[in-house]
Amino acid sequence: MQSVGAHIEKYFGKYDRVMHELASPGIHVDIYVIPPRAEHEYYTLVTCGMGAHKMEVPDELKNEQLERAELLINLPADWQLDEESLKDEKWYWPIRFLKFMARSPVNNGMYYDWGSTLEFDDITSFDDSTKLCSAVVLSPGVFGEASYACTLPNGDAVNFYQAIPLYKEELDYKVENGMDKLLQKCPDEILEVINPSRLNAVTDAETLNYDDREMDSAAAHLKLIQKHNLSVDEMAVYNHMVVYLRWCINHNLMGDVFLQQQGDVVSGVKSGSLTDLRAFVRDELGGRLMIIDYNHKGVCFANWYNTGNRSMPYAFIKDLKTYAREYFKGQMPCAEEAAYLLLPWCDEYCRAVEKIIEERFAEWQKLCGEENAVQPFIDESNFKELLPDWQGARHCRISKRIIKDGCTVGFCCREEPDSDDTGWDSGWYFDAGDEDEVYAGEDAEYGIYDLNTICNLYPELLPLLNSPYGTAFERNKRGRLVEIKDEEE
Repeated sequence: MQSVGAHIEKYFGKYDRVMHELASPGIHVDIYVIPPRAEHEYYTLVTCGMGAHKMEVPDELKNEQLERAELLINLPADWQLDEESLKDEKWYWPIRFLKFMARSPVNNGMYYDWGSTLEFDDITSFDDSTKLCSAVVLSPGVFGEASYACTLPNGDAVNFYQAIPLYKEELDYKVENGMDKLLQKCPDEILEVINPSRLNAVTDAETLNYDDREMDSAAAHLKLIQKHNLSVDEMAVYNHMVVYLRWCINHNLMGDVFLQQQGDVVSGVKSGSLTDLRAFVRDELGGRLMIIDYNHKGVCFANWYNTGNRSMPYAFIKDLKTYAREYFKGQMPCAEEAAYLLLPWCDEYCRAVEKIIEERFAEWQKLCGEENAVQPFIDESNFKELLPDWQGARHCRISKRIIKDGCTVGFCCREEPDSDDTGWDSGWYFDAGDEDEVYAGEDAEYGIYDLNTICNLYPELLPLLNSPYGTAFERNKRGRLVEIKDEEE
């Protein structure tokens, strides 16, 4: 219990009270109540005691240490949690929901893992005040990866999951399409804090107009200006976006499509003749930074630092808010959440923000850079440009059996890339064909390369490159690459 309590305080926040159970059917579950704080402006309620019970985990998952877990929920800052209010089911249902979730493994012989869902029998909603009626558990990404588990003195792991209420349509969509597909439809605010009347990610998708490829949007910052009635030029919403974009251009993190479409801008930034890109971001990019505009390294860094992902959420904005506190020396000219919008647009500002990004990039490289690094293995200096008219993403994955070991392309296929990667990933994979044997069932090792690289090595691939997604070729006994046809064909 002490280890769990210490973990809760370290990663989720200091609790100011504990909801102790007077009667405990099955297992004793207390709830630690963490009040709203600067970095998380909402209540966080975390169970303590659920992890004393070992859940029944399938034998094939025994090594994953999934047996013990605790759950948490986030509630709005104005949620009524006093004793009198909790007599009303309107305010109490999230606590009932959390306790039910905590006891389900004991009562139903089940276990929780990332993406586990729970359907509540015989109810159409948790309360008359909401139509939410089911749940999913996910890692509590908004608190950082270190919060996901704590280790007990005996070496057992206790995993922490965020319990998120869902609408029936969202549960059905998840069951049919998978959790990843549902997450692509869910803005972070749907997941972070319980809102009994929130929009439905499935039935209200058109109203939400959510695009999971969006890294940053001027519209969100403009709302802060309007919310706090700030006396500031609306161009201020683009300041930090421009510094980030400019830094990425100068550090070669932009994708193929962006480079093809915005070559003049890239040249201007790199030459130093173009510094103020605010009008460009507003007019040409629609006031948004999109992850599809970056290359493989740029996407990986952005997913770690500058998108609404659930492992490092909005760290760039958090860094800007910290810089604003330091700049204004504690004498905030407005609400803290919006002070970064009042930072003056000038060379000093740009240099300071660039330094912040530079330091984060170095941190990312230290933590994650090795796995995302491109290992050239070959000298491309004498390669010819064989794709001068190629439009669109022009990078691919090439097996190290080809690039490093010098094997011939024995198999290649084109798969539709993830939505984040459409700015650089052509979808092509090139294998030697013997990877299963060489890697003995382990995942084959690939490097990210320009299509021009593989075509210089094997010009015979040039006529194949425009093949549609889902196409595959293998080398036959005569040494030619031939298309693999479905048996039905």
